[in-house]
Amino acid sequence: MIKTLLFDLDGTLLDLDENEFVRAYTQQLALHMEPRFAPERFGRALMSGVHAMTQNLDAARSLKSVFGERFYAELGTTESEQDSELRRFYSQCFPALRTHSRPLPVARTVMQWAQAAGLEVAIATNPLFPHTAVSQRLEWAGVAEAEFAYRLVTSYECAHFAKPTAEYWAEVLAVLGRRPAEVLVIGNDYALDIAPALQLGASAYWIAPPGQLLPHGGLAPAGQGSLADFLVWVREAGRLDTVVPEKLDPPALLPCLRATPAALQAALCVLPVARWSERGDPHEWSPLEILCHLRDTEIEVVLPQQAQVLAEQNPFIVRGDTTQWVVDRAYNASDPAETMRVYMTARQAMVARLQALPAADWQRPARHTVFGPTRLCELAAIAVEHDRAHVAQARATVNAILERHGGVSELADERDLGSRG
Repeated sequence: MIKTLLFDLDGTLLDLDENEFVRAYTQQLALHMEPRFAPERFGRALMSGVHAMTQNLDAARSLKSVFGERFYAELGTTESEQDSELRRFYSQCFPALRTHSRPLPVARTVMQWAQAAGLEVAIATNPLFPHTAVSQRLEWAGVAEAEFAYRLVTSYECAHFAKPTAEYWAEVLAVLGRRPAEVLVIGNDYALDIAPALQLGASAYWIAPPGQLLPHGGLAPAGQGSLADFLVWVREAGRLDTVVPEKLDPPALLPCLRATPAALQAALCVLPVARWSERGDPHEWSPLEILCHLRDTEIEVVLPQQAQVLAEQNPFIVRGDTTQWVVDRAYNASDPAETMRVYMTARQAMVARLQALPAADWQRPARHTVFGPTRLCELAAIAVEHDRAHVAQARATVNAILERHGGVSELADERDLGSRG
């Protein structure tokens, strides 16, 4: 059953020629910085930074850190030296780029309907811009953040992957705590939005003329048409009740496994590291205890189980009790940064092992003390579900701690452990 709508922005909710807009944006920003940098040099550095973001698959690094490392290095400067001038550009100059866009009145109607229907809504735009640039474009579209309670708006501060990777969509799902079958992606670009969503097993509606042909070999979305057509389509009885079967193949599972550490960082980074050992509830684990549990489960349960399935014929897998580890191993005395590093290293090893397997090995059988007869692909799916549960637990715990302390004022990405590397 669909619980969440994931809307692309440019070309979907906002009528905007992306090539024209990017060209105007690049020119305006280069001109604004011209007293400091020659426009040609600035433009090359900007495009180089954007390219680095589109290629990133490192869950330890936010797109902001990936962009900054390339962009500022090529200009021979630092973020701190240019921060105030870039902020001035987005507050004083970026609004003028509104003339390159046109609002779609139906976008507002769609959002009002979704809100009235009690659906969760997220803005899943390609996170190559800072949040202020996304927020302003939402306002241009008539669907401002101030008016609609979006669960998530992706931008380069909080995202670790960019479109068209399936990892981008997997991170969005993990942050929201949703399974692919629980979301509907609405976007105008088949390669950026529709194909990766379908790859993960999500449903999708393609904002494209009804007669437009699918790319060669492309899977058919659930629906196709204009945004106005979508509003008619989605209101049809039972449209959101469709049960989508879970996908258990490598293209669906590997992006989810790769994205979990990024989603976990997104959950934790809004909380000062000094508070990671606090508990939101006396009967719940602290954020640090959750992280330690994921680290040790990865190293002592998931990786050995996979190795056993690959080494033996239909092995019998015994599941041990890991709940006592939190006390026996004094998790709250652990170093947060080192714990995160070890966890990410273990996850990278697991993904690398699975990625190298031939398709037949994903079907290798096993017997599990809890799950009964199973296969390697099902064990990978169980790991994804385990991740999802603990990321949601971490987010709820962090929110409880923040509420107790009245929130924090610093930008989340500035405390993201991953952004330091």
